[in-house]
Amino acid sequence: MEYREWLSAAAMLYEVGDYVNRNGHHRHTYYIIANSEILGYTPQQRRIIGSIARYLGKSRPTPGDGPMNALSTEEQENVTKASVLLRMARAMNMGRSQSVGRLESRRAVAESP
Repeated sequence: MEYREWLSAAAMLYEVGDYVNRNGHHRHTYYIIANSEILGYTPQQRRIIGSIARYLGKSRPTPGDGPMNALSTEEQENVTKASVLLRMARAMNMGRSQSVGRLESRRAVAESP
């Protein structure tokens, strides 16, 4: 799946905005990723990767945000899911001690009344 690769790229690049300015670094991260020549990625793929990395901070993706406006409805949903996964991975590895070796999850299905 393409999103696996894009999620991996976002995970590697999400701190790049820190080198521009700690204040607003997530916005800088999006700008750098979306506007850089990252070999192997189309401009739209870079916008997706940048959007995933952009939403690792306090803000959540919303349809009215600039980065989200450049994406289709399906891509917006996938970026939201991918950013949640990356947030969880980052939270489990905050100390970078690799203390979490494995995680299992199940999708809960709501029952109809």
